[in-house]
Amino acid sequence: MYESFYGLSASPFQLNPDPAFYFGSRGHSSAYSYLKFGVYQGEGFIVVTGEIGAGKTTLVRTLLSELDSNEVVAAQLVSTQLDGNDLLRSVAAAFGLPVKSATKAELLSTIEAFLTLLVTRSRRALLVVDEAQNLSPEALEELRMLSNFQLGSKPLLQSFLIGQPELRDMLRAPSMEQLRQRVLASYHLGPMDETETRAYIEHRLHKVGWRGDPMIDEAVYPLIYSHTRGLPRKINLLCNRMLLSAFLAERHQIGAADTLAVIEELRGEIGGGGITPAIETTPPPVSRVTQTTPAAARSEGAVRKERTTATTPRVSSTTRTTPRVADVVPIEKRAAIPKPLAVHEAQQGEANDHLPRRQRAKRALPKPEGEIGPIVCVIGTRSEVIKMAPLVRAIDARPDLPNAMLVHTGQHSEYAMSEQLFADLDLHVPDYDLEVGDVLGATQFGDIMRRFEPALDELRPSLVVVVGGSESALACGLVAAKRAIPLAHLEAGLRSFDRRSAGELNRELLDRAATLLYTTEHDAGGNLAREGIPSDRVMFGGSPTIDALLHARAHAMAPDEVLRSAGVEPTALLNARGYGVITLHSPAIIDNRETLAGAIKAVCAASALLPFVWPMHPRTRARIDQFGLRDALGEGRLAVVAPQGYLEMVGLLGGAAVVLTDSGGIQEECTVLSVPCMSLRGTTERPITVEVGSNTLVGLDQEALQRAVKVALDGHGKKGRIPEHWDGHACERIAGHLANWLARRQAKGARANEAALNPLRSNRR
Repeated sequence: MYESFYGLSASPFQLNPDPAFYFGSRGHSSAYSYLKFGVYQGEGFIVVTGEIGAGKTTLVRTLLSELDSNEVVAAQLVSTQLDGNDLLRSVAAAFGLPVKSATKAELLSTIEAFLTLLVTRSRRALLVVDEAQNLSPEALEELRMLSNFQLGSKPLLQSFLIGQPELRDMLRAPSMEQLRQRVLASYHLGPMDETETRAYIEHRLHKVGWRGDPMIDEAVYPLIYSHTRGLPRKINLLCNRMLLSAFLAERHQIGAADTLAVIEELRGEIGGGGITPAIETTPPPVSRVTQTTPAAARSEGAVRKERTTATTPRVSSTTRTTPRVADVVPIEKRAAIPKPLAVHEAQQGEANDHLPRRQRAKRALPKPEGEIGPIVCVIGTRSEVIKMAPLVRAIDARPDLPNAMLVHTGQHSEYAMSEQLFADLDLHVPDYDLEVGDVLGATQFGDIMRRFEPALDELRPSLVVVVGGSESALACGLVAAKRAIPLAHLEAGLRSFDRRSAGELNRELLDRAATLLYTTEHDAGGNLAREGIPSDRVMFGGSPTIDALLHARAHAMAPDEVLRSAGVEPTALLNARGYGVITLHSPAIIDNRETLAGAIKAVCAASALLPFVWPMHPRTRARIDQFGLRDALGEGRLAVVAPQGYLEMVGLLGGAAVVLTDSGGIQEECTVLSVPCMSLRGTTERPITVEVGSNTLVGLDQEALQRAVKVALDGHGKKGRIPEHWDGHACERIAGHLANWLARRQAKGARANEAALNPLRSNRR
């Protein structure tokens, strides 16, 4: 109606989902990446949930429109109330199979034969179930059973479950455990923020030829966001009525008063058009932190936790400023004794006003005799924060485990260890900071041990948890072992079999000292067995790194957004061949001028094939300056940027064509992201990333690196497959094992106390 009046080719705000109008907000881009990841994997389930009108159906239709029908045969169900038999009939009908008067056995046979035929013709089947929250438990079980169809080791059917938030609750039910184990990834699609809402509106207008008629006042956009909360369908409804109202009044400008009049009009209609009453302020997105209060009472040694939930604002991707390396101020002097963070805050006063609101430290108070102490989780490096975050969340989620207390050694103190990292990972700030500083050698190691001991005296933990093989992990692990405090080691058993590599000896010593050893892969368990570690101390849980990755992908920043915030024009890197990512910080490479020069020469040679973005670690930058190698960087197509936050790095890695790294954690992340990874090392303590995943060991050989990059760019690079238990639930399994172990230990202690008292009671008689 109004289209010709404003010179538009079509209605920009139609309610029906249309892939032509797809808008890649941060949330929609992340959800789309999950779906593409699922398509590539070709098995299991991908779950995407979102509120009504969040854009789920448009997202799915966009994906389906881009699939090659010669490779993927896709069928879509819009479920209503389907039971098990109805589900099978609907699936068969969706794939065009005969269903009339067929029994269940005949339906299953027909579906399996059809799926098998597709595989023999080098095609595969994808089933998309929309409105999946309406499925009955029986229907979901039938879907799970269909996922069992295989030809040899090749799965015959992959399913996407798309639904409202209730679907998440359904899948959390105990009866859904088997299905949950088949879920490769899940994503909850939230609303757009205010900036994205405006971009969305203008995107749809430009799609139909908008040239500024009607003109939209600046004050209109905040009103639209305030009343729609960033939900696409509500935005479409409101904007369509605004254009209609302006057309009827023959206006070529839409102002705030016009918008408010339409909003009031919609509120008076049936259902209110999904329009939300106006509020004075709109709260920003929040990330969760958990705050604990001491239990008021405990009975018979039972562990109880009373928790209250607080919120910490997440720094918006549109407003975040990332400091350059030059802006990172080294800490030259540290306090001599560890302090709880609450003490630091009291001393700093208003100095922290510019920081996000933090959770106050949970002081460990003296506990009654027989009460179990907290679980102390040690962090000191960026990678340790990433890996420990999902375990802390898993511990906090279990009422049968004591509080998790974070002790930060201060081994790394650059921006990457700031509060932003903790916010990105939904992790509360550390309860204790040992403040040892970023010094090297025995001085740092000794300082950690000396300062950790009094912290243990105050905390009186039931368990100390360390991860990996850093100086922090070994120092704190040895102190715990010396004090006869049980020690749990995450990432136990990883071996490169190269004593010159960073952390190899540390990992071996920690595995010897640890009471509980949690492995990320089966080979690690074999290493421990060969070293004489009893199997009853070892548990195969999976990778905490992957837990963190899959948790954060929902909020990962888009690569172009990351580049722009880092001061790099995206068009310089986002070309036809894509871009690569470099990380380089291991002492074995950067602390030697010859090896560092060789590494720079190798990556510059690789950059002849495609440009690379290099988030440079401060220590790497310092060594480059120390060794006079800055000019060598100019020989390659390298965009050297400051250290990036975790959400930024996840975004960069997910969009990369190749990754060059010396980091074990990134080897794991690339495997799950299906990104070809070239390790600038001759060995790796994570051989599964080479044997199963996407990792290739190339060392610093220029020719080998160039060949590997070229193979990847030609589409033949290693994509790999996801190893067992790299499913985002490793720390849940570990927390469950910890709960059982602590319960047994507590019961054993109670029996020992009872036995000690019995002779005394006999004497009294």
